[in-house]
Amino acid sequence: MFCAPTETLVQRTNNANKVGKDFTEPFHVSNGVRQGGVLSPYLFAVYLDDLSNELKNINAGCYIGEVLLNHLMFADDICVFCPSVRWLQRILDVCQAYVESHGIIFNCNKTVCMTFKAKRAKSTATPVLKLGGQYVKSVDQYKYLGILLDTELSDDKDIQRQLRSILCSKQAASLFFPLFKCS
Repeated sequence: MFCAPTETLVQRTNNANKVGKDFTEPFHVSNGVRQGGVLSPYLFAVYLDDLSNELKNINAGCYIGEVLLNHLMFADDICVFCPSVRWLQRILDVCQAYVESHGIIFNCNKTVCMTFKAKRAKSTATPVLKLGGQYVKSVDQYKYLGILLDTELSDDKDIQRQLRSILCSKQAASLFFPLFKCS
C-alpha cells in the first residue's frame, strides 16, 4: 500500500534547476530522492534502515552506558565510530558493500576521519582507512550537523563560531553596533 504511491512519486517526477530567475528544461532523475523534498529524508531513512541493522550486527563500537553504538544517521549523513581501527575499517567495509548492492555512491570527497585524543595523550596516531578503494582523509576538526567537532573534544571553537554568527547578524549589529566590530 505504501510502496506503489511512493514508487510512482519517485519514478514520475521531473526536476528543473533554477538559474537566476529562469528554470532549465525539465529532466528526469533515474535514482535518488528529490533534493529538498518533504519526503526525501524519510524515504532515504527507509532505504538505509537495512544498513543500520547490518552495522548493529557487527557488535563493535562505543558503549554509552549499556548501549553499544557504532553509527549515527540523519538524512544523508552517516557518522561511524569505533575505538579500534581494525573494527572501524570493518564498519566501513560493511557500508561500502551495502551501497554497492543498493546503487548508492559515497562522496569520498566529503568522507573524513577524525581521531579523538585521550585527555592525557600528547598525540594520537592517524589511522589509515579506506572506503571504496580510496584513502579516507584525516582531519583535526569537522562540522557535523551544524556542530563543530575537534580532536580535543572541546566546544570552545564552536561556541566562538556561534557567538560570532549571532553578534554579526543584522539584528545584533543594529543593537550592539557601537560595542562590537565584526569581521
